[in-house]
Amino acid sequence: MQAPVPQPVEDHGDYWVNAAGRQIPKVIPGYGPARPFAGAFGTAPKTEGLPPMRALPLLPPRGGANKIIGSMAEALRACGAHDGMTISFHHHLRGGDGILVPTIMELRKMGIRNINLAPSSLHGGQSGLIECFKDGTVTNIQTGANDALGISVTAGDLKGMMVVRSHGARVRAIREGDIQIDIAVIGASECDNQGNCNGLHGKSAFGPMAYSAIDARLAKHVIVVTDNMCEYPCTPISIPETFVDHVVVWPSLGDNKKIVSGTTRLTTDPQQLLIGEYCARLMDALGLLTNDLVFQAGSGGTSLTSMTALSAKLKAKGVSAKMANGGTTCILVDMLKKGLVRKLTTCQSFDLSSVKSMCEDYPRHVETDIDQYANPNNSGNICNQLDVMVAGATEVDVHFNVNVNTHSDGSFQHNTGGHQDTAAGAKLCIVTMPVARRANPGVVDEVTTITTPGECIGAVVTEEGVAINPRRTDLLEKLRGKTEAELGFKLMTIEELRNRGIEKAGRRHTRPRTQGLPALSLPLPGRCVRTNGFPRTKSKEKISRKFQYPIFFCSQSHSPRLTTLSSLVFADRIIGVIEWRDGTVLDVVRQPLARKDLGSHARVKITTGQPSNLVEVDCLDPNPFITAAEVERMGRDMLAQFGLNGIHMKVTYDFAVAWAVAAKMEVELRRALPGVIPASTAFNLFEQKAYPAPQHDRPLRRSHLYIPATDPYMMNKAGQVHADGVIFDIEDAVAPDMKDYARILVRHGMRGGVDFGTTERMMRINGVNPTGFLDLETILPHATIDVIVVPKVETAAEVHQLEAKICEILHVERSPVLLLPLIESALGVENAFDIVRASPNIVAISMGLEDYTQDRGVERTESDEESQWALNRVANAACVAGIQMVDVVFSTLDDVEGLEKHIARARKMGFFGKRCIHPNQVGPINRGFQPEKPDVDESMSAVQTYLKAPAGTGVVKITSKKGKSKMVDKPVLLRALRCLKLALACQMIPTDPWARMVTECQARL
Repeated sequence: MQAPVPQPVEDHGDYWVNAAGRQIPKVIPGYGPARPFAGAFGTAPKTEGLPPMRALPLLPPRGGANKIIGSMAEALRACGAHDGMTISFHHHLRGGDGILVPTIMELRKMGIRNINLAPSSLHGGQSGLIECFKDGTVTNIQTGANDALGISVTAGDLKGMMVVRSHGARVRAIREGDIQIDIAVIGASECDNQGNCNGLHGKSAFGPMAYSAIDARLAKHVIVVTDNMCEYPCTPISIPETFVDHVVVWPSLGDNKKIVSGTTRLTTDPQQLLIGEYCARLMDALGLLTNDLVFQAGSGGTSLTSMTALSAKLKAKGVSAKMANGGTTCILVDMLKKGLVRKLTTCQSFDLSSVKSMCEDYPRHVETDIDQYANPNNSGNICNQLDVMVAGATEVDVHFNVNVNTHSDGSFQHNTGGHQDTAAGAKLCIVTMPVARRANPGVVDEVTTITTPGECIGAVVTEEGVAINPRRTDLLEKLRGKTEAELGFKLMTIEELRNRGIEKAGRRHTRPRTQGLPALSLPLPGRCVRTNGFPRTKSKEKISRKFQYPIFFCSQSHSPRLTTLSSLVFADRIIGVIEWRDGTVLDVVRQPLARKDLGSHARVKITTGQPSNLVEVDCLDPNPFITAAEVERMGRDMLAQFGLNGIHMKVTYDFAVAWAVAAKMEVELRRALPGVIPASTAFNLFEQKAYPAPQHDRPLRRSHLYIPATDPYMMNKAGQVHADGVIFDIEDAVAPDMKDYARILVRHGMRGGVDFGTTERMMRINGVNPTGFLDLETILPHATIDVIVVPKVETAAEVHQLEAKICEILHVERSPVLLLPLIESALGVENAFDIVRASPNIVAISMGLEDYTQDRGVERTESDEESQWALNRVANAACVAGIQMVDVVFSTLDDVEGLEKHIARARKMGFFGKRCIHPNQVGPINRGFQPEKPDVDESMSAVQTYLKAPAGTGVVKITSKKGKSKMVDKPVLLRALRCLKLALACQMIPTDPWARMVTECQARL
C-alpha cells in the first residue's frame, strides 16, 4: 500500500477547495462534516476502532433445527427491523433483481420509515423504489443509482442524501464503520437449510456473491433469500452458515438473463468497434502484450469491445496473458478456453456464459470478493496487480478528470462501480469514449462531476485518436518517434480531442453553474486569458455547414484549482456526495432546476392582441446551436413572412438546433391563429439541398430505421446511424395532437436541416386518407423525399388514388415520388400481386405483422410462424413484379440472437433487407444482408466465365473452390449480378473493373 502523499487543500472559511479544485462545504446537510479530497493517495487508512466481524450473531439452531423462516416479514421482524435502520442488498442480478423492491415494500407495509438503503448498486429495473423515495420510506442511499432511479434522485424525490462510492470504497466504508448495516438481505441461487449458499447453481444462477461477502461478515443480522434449496451442505460455499441468521425461500430471485444490461452489452456500432481496436493497438504499442499481462475491462460497451480486439492481438502474437479480472463476459471466457489468458478472477458475471464457466473451468476461473478485489486499505488487492484497465466515461476534461456519475445536464444516471479502484490501482488506466455524444462534446474543458481524478488516468482513446496524459512521461517516451502508420492510430493532445468533439457536436460543452455558493476569495479566471486553440478573441464565430445561422463559441480560460462559471442553473440543495475511495469528498452534486420539456426541443408561447410584434427569447445554454439573437431575428422574419401583427412570441430553448426551433415557432403560430396562415405558405429556413435522384433499383436497402417525426435529436442523426434508409414516421409514432408539429418538423428536416449523406430519405404518412393527404400537402411542395412509405394498403386503387393526389399537389402529370406500400391486413395479402403492379414507382414492399395478425384474430409470436404463408405470398408477388421485399420489424430491442435468427430466415426467403426501430439494430441487419464472401467469389467467377465465353453462349461451366463443377445459366447469372451489385455498394469488391463487368454482363443478357 502506497504511503500517503497529500496534495494541497485550501481553506475558504465555510468550504474547502479540494485537491481536484472543487468547492466542498465543510458541513454538508444530510451528510455531516466533510473531509476534502487530498489526492488519489493523500489519506492514511483508519487503523483503530474498526467494528468486529459479526459482533452480535444469533444463536445457531441445535438438534437438527434449521434456519428457514416462513416469510420475509417474519425474518425482518426477527432481525428487529426499525425506523431509520440501514439495510443492504447486492446487485448480482442487476436489472433482473427481484429481491430489493419486494423487501422494501414489505418494510413499507410494516410502517418502517426513514430507511438508509445501502445496496452495492441500484438499477433501472428497481424503479418501484421511486414511490418509496417520495413517501419517505427510503430517505438516504449509500450507493449510486442508475437510469430511472438516478433521474428520480435528481428530481428531488429522495428526501435525504445519496452518497456515491466505488465498489472498493463501499467495502472500506463498511469495514471502517462509515456504513453500519443492521440487516443484510442476500440473494442466493442455491442454499441449504443452515444458510450455506452460492450463486452458481439453480434456475437463477448469477455467478459470484462477491458484493455480499463484506455485508455477511459485518451486518448485525443476515437474511439469505433463495429459490433453490439443496441438501446440506451446499457446495461450493460462497457465504458460509456461520454468518447467516435466517433463510427465506422465494418463488424466484428474478430474471438472471438481465445481468446483461445496456452497459454490459457488446456493441455493434462501427465507431465503438474502432475505439476498441485503437485501445488494443495502444496496449501493443506500449509493449504490454506479454505473458505476464494482467488486465481488466469495465462494463461499458466500448470497453468490452476492446477485449475482442485484444483477444485478436494476443492470438496474433502467440501470447497467453497471466490473468484477467472481471466483470466477466463471454469474451474473457472465450479467451480462457482458447488459452489467450491463463486465469480468470471474477467479482461479477456480466452474462450467463461467465456463470457456466465458473462451474466448468474451476480452478482456472475463480470467484473473488470485493474486499480482496478493491478495498484500498488492504495490504494488497487485485486492482493493484493490474497492468492495464480499460474503462468508459461520460465525460473527460482537459485535465483528464473523468465523470461517470452524471450526465452533462447534472442528472444522476450511473454508479461509480470499480472505476476509481482500478484507475488508482492499475499501472495504466485507459478511458474509452467518443469525442461527442448527443449534442455535447465528450472531451470538455471541465467535467460536470468528478468521479476519478486525472492523476489516475493514463490515456484517453476515441474514434479520432489517442491522447496521453502529460503526467505520464513514461508512456510518452515509449511512443516517441513512432508514426501514425506504425501505431495504427493518431496520437493527439487532449485539447485537440476536445476541439474535434466541439466540431462534431456543433457547440461547446455546457457546464452547470450553481446558485448560492459563497463568493470565492480567490479571483475567478477572466475571459480570454487562454483560448484553448481558438484565436485570442472574446468569441469565435463559426459557420456550421448544417445551419444557416452562425453559432458563437465563447472562449473561457479555466483554472485546474477552481470550478468556473457555467450554464445550467442548479439549486442550492446538495443531493449527492461523490466520495473518493478513501472516504474523502471528491465532489458534490446539486439538484438541477427542472427544464421540463426542453432538450432538443423548444418551448414557444404565443400571445395575440399586443400593440406590436415582440419576439422574446430565453436561451438556457451559453453555447447553443443557434444564438438568442438569431432566434429573435428568425422569429421576426417568420412573423413578417406570414404578415402577422400584434404577436408576442416567447421562445425558451437550450440545445435545440435551428430548424427544430423554427418548426416549433411555426406550429405554435398556426395553433394560436387557426386558419389565418394559409396552408400553402411555409417558413422555409433553408434552401432545398440538392440530392441525387431517387433510385428505383437501389441495391442498398438492407436497413430501414424508423425515427419518430417528433424527435428532432434522432432526426438530426439520420445520416450518422449507418442505416441505408431512414423513415421519418408521422403515423404510429406520433400522437394525434402532435401530427401538425411532426409535419412541419419533417418539412424543415427534409428540406435541409438534416444532413442525410447517402442515406435514403423516407417518410411514413398516415395512409391513403385525408390525414395522409395533409401530410403530403404540408411537405411535398417544399421538400424532396426519396420514398413515401404507405401504411395499410389493401387495393391497387389506393395506390392510384395516392399518386393522383401527389400529382395534384405537385402540379405534374406523372408522380416522381417512389413508393413502399405496407401490407397490414388479410385483404392486402390477397391483393398483393395487384398492389405491387399498380405503379412503376413502387420500389419495394413490406408487411406490418402486428396489424395483420390482429386483423386475422391471431396472436403474433416471436417466430412469426402464423404469418409465414402471408410473408411468402407477398414476397412472391414482389419477385414477379421485380421489386424488393423488405422484412418486418423485430420489436425486441435487447435480443441480438433473436434478431440474427430473423435476418437468417428473411435471407432464405429472398428478402432484400429489414425495417428496424433502434439504431443498435442497424449494424446486425446491415451485416446480415450483406453477401457472404463465398457467394461473392462464386458470383465473380460466374460473371468472368460468362464474359469470356463467345457471344450468344447460353450456359457456361465454373469450378468452385472445392473443385466441384457447376453449370451457370441466365437465372444463376441474374442472381450473381444481384450479389455483385450489393457487394459493390457495400465496398466489398473494387469498383474498377467490377462495375464495368457487371454492366457488360447485364447488356449481354
